[in-house]
Amino acid sequence: MFRNLKLKAKMLLTICSVVLIVFALTIGFIALKSGEMAQKNALEKAVEMAYKYSSIVKSNIDHAMDSAMILTQTIEGIKNSGIKPESTVLDNMIKQVLEKNSNFHGIWVMLENDTLYEKKFYSSWFYRKNNEIISEPSVSQEEYDKGMENEYYSLPKNSRKPVLLEPYADDDLKILMTSACVPVMDNGKCIGVVGIDVTLEDISKMVMGIHPFETGDASVISNTGKYVAHTDTTKIGADIMDVAKRGKGQDSHASDKSTSSDGWKEAVESITSGSLFTMTDYSEALKAEVQSIFVPIHIGNIDAPWSFVVNIPTNKVF
Repeated sequence: MFRNLKLKAKMLLTICSVVLIVFALTIGFIALKSGEMAQKNALEKAVEMAYKYSSIVKSNIDHAMDSAMILTQTIEGIKNSGIKPESTVLDNMIKQVLEKNSNFHGIWVMLENDTLYEKKFYSSWFYRKNNEIISEPSVSQEEYDKGMENEYYSLPKNSRKPVLLEPYADDDLKILMTSACVPVMDNGKCIGVVGIDVTLEDISKMVMGIHPFETGDASVISNTGKYVAHTDTTKIGADIMDVAKRGKGQDSHASDKSTSSDGWKEAVESITSGSLFTMTDYSEALKAEVQSIFVPIHIGNIDAPWSFVVNIPTNKVF
């Protein structure tokens, strides 16, 4: 049939075929590049969003850590001056700091025997309850010694560095909390600890309202890999590795689409080291493949960063 066509028709058909092929290749190339660009822009937007919210979390907890540091330095200054103020003076100072900072749940100070007072310890704790500030100091040496055995005291004492406690559940409030604990030093020796307790309720509420690309979600993870906040409240306090294994076991698609355990191990390592990390995973909650972006949250000068995670659904990106 092609042989029977006139030369002009043959040339026209050849030219049209070449143009069609070039056009198809061009469209295919543009589509491929557009997809790559869309994915790149989406990831950049997600990273920017993660850093934005991580700074809010950092600011919230940094405030408690900074205030604990100031209280510690004030007590150290009093100790170095040789002045021995009445315990009620210290009590009023601590209570006032709590009154001025509504986001603090409680403030406590523990000073060992023969520091400010001879043959006597100082232990004071003020906390909020039912819109009131309650005072509950240690009244006996036995009670004080028992408190010294807890991590909120032993960790900063032994390390002689500020410590941010792993989130813990408050029995009365039924919500997660953390404590910024700072050692009181005297000539290289720890003589006590100042702590400020903060609830993580505001952080949790903020995270629950984050939905990148309409259906995505977010979370905050502690340095040891525990969920501090998540849009799915049942995961709060759980270990991320346990949740990942549980998700694969429950979802029939997870075995094909989920990140391997090695991928999650890398995620945990990035959280511990405080580095940026991204991975592709299958979200059981969203029933879709997601890009997960882990952004470090460096709090104060402690060596235990947290991580802010944003999950963006791949189908929405494209």
